[in-house]
Amino acid sequence: MPCCPRLTTLLLACVGLFLSACHVPDATAHSVLQISAAGALTLDGTPVSNEQLSQALVARQSAVPGVLVELRASPQTDIAQVKAAVAAVELAHARVAFAGERGQQ
Repeated sequence: MPCCPRLTTLLLACVGLFLSACHVPDATAHSVLQISAAGALTLDGTPVSNEQLSQALVARQSAVPGVLVELRASPQTDIAQVKAAVAAVELAHARVAFAGERGQQ
């Protein structure tokens, strides 16, 4: 069962990050990062590359300190892509929150 370690890691990361960010952010300090099954990134509806992600968040963070990035990853997304996205968010000094299926509209 090769997907079990990935699923376990993703679930543990989700729980840990959810517990570390249990508050409602200001509407202006909230961004949504979507990762498709193919690994394509979309930040607030705009496609971005891995390299552009951190830069876009740094710009957002300088305009609105305390940005919370809601990460919505497809269940088929490679865990390495999720980890890279989380690292880019942390590099920009923003916070990460994972969205479950109920959080997706």
